[in-house]
Amino acid sequence: MGSEFEAFNKIIELNGKNTEETVKITIYDNNDWQPDQIFFVELYDPGENGMPRYKGDDTKCKITILDEDFPGQLCFEEP
Repeated sequence: MGSEFEAFNKIIELNGKNTEETVKITIYDNNDWQPDQIFFVELYDPGENGMPRYKGDDTKCKITILDEDFPGQLCFEEP
């Protein structure tokens, strides 16, 4: 399914001054009908422990790509 969207893999640091970040995930569209597709956005700790995913259900989000031309938005609220 990687051909339906452009993968994003970048370390983003949030701190006292920088409390949010906008990331664009490119989803490729064409004129052919396709069933809904899914992918996940996950938040990882870039520390020295091999980048485990942060704990909690709010660190992984399922994204559904609909066969529509409407943009979407995804936000993680500070736990």
